Amino acid sequence: MTRRIVAAFSDHSAVNGWLVRELPGLFKGAGLKDIRVRGFMPLEQHEGSFYARMGERAAAVALEVGAITPEQHEKWMEALRDRVRSGEFLGGRLHLFCWGRKP
Repeated sequence: MTRRIVAAFSDHSAVNGWLVRELPGLFKGAGLKDIRVRGFMPLEQHEGSFYARMGERAAAVALEVGAITPEQHEKWMEALRDRVRSGEFLGGRLHLFCWGRKP
């Protein structure tokens, strides 16, 4: 169910979920040189964290687009809240930074 939620969120919450992967090629096509990419992975475990709330938003999107049923949404949300309250939650997202220079 989590995979369906993550896929629905990726497909329906971003304008272009592939943009960060396309940036190096776009930068090269624009004539930039010395193109670099770096990743940053923040992780959070606490209640009320950005990534715990993102999990809630992702489940809402999955429900809205029909990737999960209302019953699945309720069950998944209950499990998420239990994990957050018990300190077992760990959430994060990979952020990629891409840059280059104009010759």
